[in-house]
Amino acid sequence: MTPTSVKKKNILIVDDERAVRDALGLIFLAQGCAVQEAGDGFSGLTQVAKHLGGEARIDLILLDLMMPGMSGSVFLRELGRLGSEIPVLIFSAYTDQVVLPKEASAFVKAIIAKPFTEDVLLAATKEVLN
Repeated sequence: MTPTSVKKKNILIVDDERAVRDALGLIFLAQGCAVQEAGDGFSGLTQVAKHLGGEARIDLILLDLMMPGMSGSVFLRELGRLGSEIPVLIFSAYTDQVVLPKEASAFVKAIIAKPFTEDVLLAATKEVLN
């Protein structure tokens, strides 16, 4: 099976660090993607609600687990409550400590460890979207 291209996909990046969102955004913009950003879980859920309501399109969520206010785990639980089926790729410096809520098993498709290279990120993204 040929890997899916990420071109023309809509990516939502949920991370509290502006520099991380900017760097990831540049990678995906260079691949021909549309990029949406959320600086916290609450903003991310607002974007997802727009998607579910037909106001926006999201093909993939990139999620950092360690965020203030609303952790990635809480975000995932709320995502499940919304009935979202958007695939999620988690990135974390603490992959050995990842405990996902049971609701997340349906849509968390990959977990990659920080730091990661652009090649690792794009390979994981293609795998998730395939």
